[in-house]
Amino acid sequence: MSLSRLVNNFNSLTEVEQKIAESIVKTPEIYTNRSATDVADGLFVSKTSIINFAQKMGFEGFSELRYYIQTVLNEESQQHLSTFDEINTHLHREVQKTFDLVREEDLIAFIKNLKNAKTIYILARGITKQYATAFALQLRMLDIIAIFVDDYNLIKTLPNTLKAEDTCVILSLSGKTDILVEFTNRALARNSKIMSITSFGNNPINQMSDYTLNFYSETEVQKYRDLDSRMGLNIVLQQIIEYLKLDR
Repeated sequence: MSLSRLVNNFNSLTEVEQKIAESIVKTPEIYTNRSATDVADGLFVSKTSIINFAQKMGFEGFSELRYYIQTVLNEESQQHLSTFDEINTHLHREVQKTFDLVREEDLIAFIKNLKNAKTIYILARGITKQYATAFALQLRMLDIIAIFVDDYNLIKTLPNTLKAEDTCVILSLSGKTDILVEFTNRALARNSKIMSITSFGNNPINQMSDYTLNFYSETEVQKYRDLDSRMGLNIVLQQIIEYLKLDR
């Protein structure tokens, strides 16, 4: 039992439904001790939207959704944890929720487009650049033409020369990095294909992408982004490589 069933087909949900689904994954505890009205007020949506979402997910109503969430949290909870245990539990949760978020059909569709791409440009900023560098190298080892665009000024100018047959892969923890959002907008104007891997949630890059995969990350504080774990991102990237290796 997990919360993954509540985020299946996330990109096909309405904006309000995405907001509700995102809150369940990131702050499920607010559903366990509040009424549907209180939850709706906290999310600035209507009570009807909460109830309709619950029914869309296969529950009879909000009460059954709340019971399901509470059961999942009870299964995940552990008492008297040491600091070592807390760290391991946190990382285990990050890994497990990433596995829950990535559906096989989405992964296969993502990989199919990578294989069919003529040229792949990979973009990332901050610490995420280290993952992008390794990913580009692994793709080239698999005979897929991949170029990691590291230079800030090149990210600014590359959209001027992009073609419709070019594919851009955006790696971003937040999905909100200004220069990457700007690049995505300009690349779309050139009819280039956009593929992204971001943390789960309704973010600009995710919304603009033709194909997207999400990983789980708990931290929301921008100040410490470069210290945040990218374990979920690394898992998704390695899933892609492992699938590609099957064709060798």
